[in-house]
Amino acid sequence: MFILFSTQEKSFEPHYAVLPDQSENEKIQMYVSQDDIEIISNRKIENDVINDYFEAFDGITYQPRPFLKQLYPKD
Repeated sequence: MFILFSTQEKSFEPHYAVLPDQSENEKIQMYVSQDDIEIISNRKIENDVINDYFEAFDGITYQPRPFLKQLYPKD
């Protein structure tokens, strides 16, 4: 069974700016609802601006740059 959501229903969900893997999508950044996010770990992504936000990839997760650590200290 499929449930289709209208734009109005989706507008009540949290939305996030994300950096998609450009090998699968040519966009540099996307704005998506929480339900549309799929977390993938242990995989490096290709994105032209990833180094603007993250300083390293340790094989599991990306390490945020200092300005992101300051903005989001609990993450």
